[in-house]
Amino acid sequence: MATNKYTQQTPEQRHELVRQIASALGPEWTYRNPSLDGTLAHWAEIAHQDGYSLSFTSQYPTYALHILGNFPRDHHFGYQEKRPSINVDPEKTAEHIAKDIARRLLPVYLPVWNKAAEAQRQRENYASAQATLSDEILALFPAEMARRGTSYNKDDKNISFYLKDHNGYGDIEVSNDSCSLKLRSIPCAMAKEIVRLIAAKEGE
Repeated sequence: MATNKYTQQTPEQRHELVRQIASALGPEWTYRNPSLDGTLAHWAEIAHQDGYSLSFTSQYPTYALHILGNFPRDHHFGYQEKRPSINVDPEKTAEHIAKDIARRLLPVYLPVWNKAAEAQRQRENYASAQATLSDEILALFPAEMARRGTSYNKDDKNISFYLKDHNGYGDIEVSNDSCSLKLRSIPCAMAKEIVRLIAAKEGE
């Protein structure tokens, strides 16, 4: 049967300890209460000015202070990868816990966080370039001829368009630096004109 190794902290005690830990780690760290309603959350956080942060919770049944590294929202750990974390005695002073964090957690956490943050920046850059290209292509169409989304799904990054008099329709799938153009049921004469345009561009 599991037994408690440490005395369970109240939320007030935990948040006050975490506030002190942030101070002990240095001026680059800031304590924050993640609750949205003004009450004390069951966990507390500290954030570094460079963007990374740590969460502090009480781990049942030992009631150890469980400290975890946080990651960007879309980050996914690979097979057998674990979120960096440590357990410490919650009765230690804030200064001792800060030293544990600096010695045991940050050397493991920061390389993983840096890699995840770079991947997040790449995703954001891709999405920004994709949105810009989609806007530019949509602006080329006459009003009411095209809309966001393809004929199969209403994706706000891609574009669908319809030719007048029901002479065909198409989808443009937009990435960050290229597009896939899918035309359907268009007149043969128009298809030939498109092929001539492509051939002429390739021959330049």
